[in-house]
Amino acid sequence: MESTLFHYRHLTPQQAEQRILESAQRCCQVEGTFTLLWHNTSLYQNWMAWRTTYERVLKQLMELQNGQVPEFVQNVATV
Repeated sequence: MESTLFHYRHLTPQQAEQRILESAQRCCQVEGTFTLLWHNTSLYQNWMAWRTTYERVLKQLMELQNGQVPEFVQNVATV
């Protein structure tokens, strides 16, 4: 959840994006189901950088689901 990454982990939107995508990739490696939970209040006003992150993450997750190799996969360490 983006609020945990921001409020408790103190990550930037870019760091959070990388962390989310790494988790999704690990999940795919073990044939698990990745679920992304995002507050709708994080999509407007003071959270616009996080909205952009949300949009980028969704795009890359769709690529991963469709069997394409998204950019982030090249940077993910093998588990």
